[in-house]
Amino acid sequence: MVQKQLAVVDRLVKIVCSSLLDRQEASTLTLLTQTDLPCMRANRPGKPEKRLETALSFCMGLPIGLSIPAWTARPDVHCIGTMVGIFTSMMGIFMILQSIFAYPGFSYPLYVASLFAGNNLARSRLAFAVVLFDRPLYENVGIGLGTSLLGGLTAGCVIGIYVPWYYSDRLRARSNFASDLEWQD
Repeated sequence: MVQKQLAVVDRLVKIVCSSLLDRQEASTLTLLTQTDLPCMRANRPGKPEKRLETALSFCMGLPIGLSIPAWTARPDVHCIGTMVGIFTSMMGIFMILQSIFAYPGFSYPLYVASLFAGNNLARSRLAFAVVLFDRPLYENVGIGLGTSLLGGLTAGCVIGIYVPWYYSDRLRARSNFASDLEWQD
């Protein structure tokens, strides 16, 4: 367990350093080279949970990134705080989505098109619902509390990344739709 956590922290440090040093190694390329390419070179798929390790590294970036502009988006505070918060939340969203889109392709390869269609439908419905409640939310509680509330809700959604990571072996074993491949580390 500790080795997995160290690997996640190591990956996070490498991705952040490569981004800060302005290398050509973008975050998606780093994700690909550290999770998929070693398995491809060894001619074995690797466990699907490896695709979620990057999401585990960045999963708190979204709630933290939302709370920063929630309390720095004021005229008396310099705009760099808001920009740092937006960068942090967007980096978190990007890395989480890259990891989550890679995961079902390896877990359920025969049904991945249906999974992506269902994912797209759920995200579209959520976006529609947010448009309906965001204006009353911000008018009633203000920008700071409203954005903090959204950040707290996204912090609760972090559980949705940890559950497949911890229980994926058992869930795939019970599923009739999972791939019959034997997963190796």
